[in-house]
Amino acid sequence: QVSGRRPYLLPQMNRWFAPPTATGGWKANSTDVFKRWIYLGQALQALCITAQSEHLRRSRDVPLHRTMGGMFWQLNSEWPGASKSSLEHDGRWKLLHHFAQSFWAPTHVST
Repeated sequence: QVSGRRPYLLPQMNRWFAPPTATGGWKANSTDVFKRWIYLGQALQALCITAQSEHLRRSRDVPLHRTMGGMFWQLNSEWPGASKSSLEHDGRWKLLHHFAQSFWAPTHVST
């Protein structure tokens, strides 16, 4: 198995990204499928957090909301590997951190 969370992530992966062409699709036991899963998982995380942050920023003038965004609950990881963080254990940026640079910019256009 690629991930214990696959039942939750797989529908979203298939909705936004083309499944691997390897025999067996996401279930194929190959390094290429694993690498694609990790990369697209990071892309999906970045898209979801971007959508949430943009929605919260748009709500800043809405009565009872008045918010300017959210925060990551985990900025970095202490161990190498796939995680929810936006930074690698050695400080390199993951996709989410690149996206955050845009959606937390002083001026950001979203619809």
